[in-house]
Amino acid sequence: MKSDCESVRRRLLAFAEGDLGSDDSREVQRHLDSCGECCREVEAWRRDVPRFGDVRMGAEFWEPREAALLERVAGVRPAWRRWLEALLAPLPVPRVVALAAAVALVLLASGPRPAVSPQSARPETSVAAPRPVLDFDGLSPLSADLG
Repeated sequence: MKSDCESVRRRLLAFAEGDLGSDDSREVQRHLDSCGECCREVEAWRRDVPRFGDVRMGAEFWEPREAALLERVAGVRPAWRRWLEALLAPLPVPRVVALAAAVALVLLASGPRPAVSPQSARPETSVAAPRPVLDFDGLSPLSADLG
């Protein structure tokens, strides 16, 4: 089978029923004009599809399937509800403890620290005012010029 036939065969039923757009219909018709095999297939579709008519399944078909479908649908919860249940589900105790420890560690590590200035970092030393040098007898101060 040619690659042209493959691309056209996917659209043959829609072409046979008149459901293709104008561009696609023209493309399929050009192919059918040159390909007898695909042309016979379209003719078979046009001949056989009307024989099926409006096929409807009776109650004997739907009754057993309906119960199974209703069971499956009843068991399915909407996605938003599954998401909410997962979000609100209780966490296991070790996870809660680990989360609390991590939060406490972050708070302690990033909490306020005392401001440290260069003056407050050094220990305080008091410098006493110089005492006057006294004379030998201790009564009169000497002059500052000793040299």
